[in-house]
Amino acid sequence: QSSGINAEYGETIELFKGMFGKEEFWNNSVVIITNLSQSDDEISRRSMRNSDEQLIKDFNTSLVETFDLERFIPTFIIDAHYRGSKPDERDRFQNSANSLCRLLMDSTGMSVCNVENVTGRLEGLQEEVDKQRKERRKAQREAENARKEAEKARKEAENARKEKAEFKKKLIVGAGGAIVVAGIIAAPVLAPWGATAAQAAAATATTAATAAASEGGTAAVVTATTAAAVALTRRGSQ
Repeated sequence: QSSGINAEYGETIELFKGMFGKEEFWNNSVVIITNLSQSDDEISRRSMRNSDEQLIKDFNTSLVETFDLERFIPTFIIDAHYRGSKPDERDRFQNSANSLCRLLMDSTGMSVCNVENVTGRLEGLQEEVDKQRKERRKAQREAENARKEAEKARKEAENARKEKAEFKKKLIVGAGGAIVVAGIIAAPVLAPWGATAAQAAAATATTAATAAASEGGTAAVVTATTAAAVALTRRGSQ
């Protein structure tokens, strides 16, 4: 259980203070806690962490500090979900309800002459609430759209990665074929000039084919053929 005063609660208090006046409002205020079971078992269980009395004290302390009060506000625990068939719950409900009734009967009336003065403020607050609701719904839609766009981008990136991997696989296969072709072309062409020249030309062609493999198998073959021809020309000029 939290004993803090949130912003919405604080705004409501300030509104009522404006309607009835600070002193009149607090002099005729009570705090009713309705969400605490008053069965013997539940009270005993809660007491291991914090007693109900301590909860009431903590909440009142928060009120005093937040609204600059000089005293605690009368506080009652009235379990709205009590079971009439359980004597412990029924008795506590009746005792708290009777105490609250006596307090209200003994209280003085409050002037409502300032109620009309805050009517415009109420309307303005309602407009602000409606505006915030619209903005929240808009933000939720934008967040959902952003999530969908991110998912779409992720899928596209994944597809691109797969396509790139497949393309690299094809290039490797093409490069391997180009190297073989380079050796086949270079060796026979230069064979008449001796095994050494043929091997050198084949090595040159293989290196060229490997370097050109990134451009595809066909480019590698062309490069290999050119390299072999260059080597042949050099050998013939010697």
